[in-house]
Amino acid sequence: MNKSLRSTVLVSILFFALSGCSSWRIAAPVPYGNNAEVKTIALMAVYVSPFQQPQTPVADASTFNKKTDALADELNNLLAQKAEQYAQSLEKGMKMQLGVDVIAGEELKSRKGYDRYLRDEEKEPLQIKGPTPFKTIYVAPGGVNNFKFDNGQLQTFIDESPRLRSIARKQVRNLEANAVAFSHTRVVIDQVAPLGKKAAARLYTDIYVYDDRGKLIGHGSGETKSLNIVGDTVDDYKKVMDQYPELQRRVLEEMAKTEEEA
Repeated sequence: MNKSLRSTVLVSILFFALSGCSSWRIAAPVPYGNNAEVKTIALMAVYVSPFQQPQTPVADASTFNKKTDALADELNNLLAQKAEQYAQSLEKGMKMQLGVDVIAGEELKSRKGYDRYLRDEEKEPLQIKGPTPFKTIYVAPGGVNNFKFDNGQLQTFIDESPRLRSIARKQVRNLEANAVAFSHTRVVIDQVAPLGKKAAARLYTDIYVYDDRGKLIGHGSGETKSLNIVGDTVDDYKKVMDQYPELQRRVLEEMAKTEEEA
C-alpha cells in the first residue's frame, strides 16, 4: 500500500470512528418545571435554518457541498415543510409535557393584540445574502419573526441581543398569554470524509420560553447522534430531519424538570 493510499484509509477510519461514537445530547440550561403559575403560552415562531455546511477540509468540504447545492430546490421545499411539521409537533408537545395551553398558528389571530404583534414583523432578516442557494430561514405558517438580526445570524441574536427580553415582554401582552415561546432548529454537517464522499450530519434544536417580565423561564437544547450521509439524495437530509419528534420529546422532558430535579 503506497503512502498516499495508506493516509486516505487512515483518515477514513478516523472519520467513521468519530461519527460512530456520537450520541444524543440533551440539556435544560434553564429548567421550566418551577412555573406552575404559567397556564397559557403563545408560540411566536418556529424557525428552521438552512443547513450549516462544512468548511474544512476545504477541498473535501467543497466537493461535498456541491452535492448539497445541486439539490437546493428540493431541499428548500423540505426545510419549509419541516418548519410547518415541527410547529405542529411543538404545539402538541408543550401541551402534553409542560402542561400548558398553547396558542399557535391561526389561533394567534384571535388575540386582541394580534395586529400590534403583526406590525412588529421583521421579514428582511430571514433572507440570507451571498452566493449560497439556501437563502431563507423558514418560519412555520402562522408564526411571525419579531427579531432583527444580520444576514441569517438568528442564533447569535438569541444568544446575545439585549433587546430580546423587551420584545418577548411586549408580545406576551399583545398575545394575551402568560408567556411566549419560540424554537430554532437546524442541521449541522461536518466531519467530511476524504474526497467529500460522506459527512456526518446532526439535528440541533433549542426551545425558549419567556414570561411577562421578559425573563427567560425555560430553555432546552439538544442534538441528535450523527448520521453518516453521502449527501446526493434528498432522503439523506430528510432522515436527519425526521429525527425531530424524538429530539423534541427528549428536550421537553428535560425542560419539564424543576431546578431541584435538574
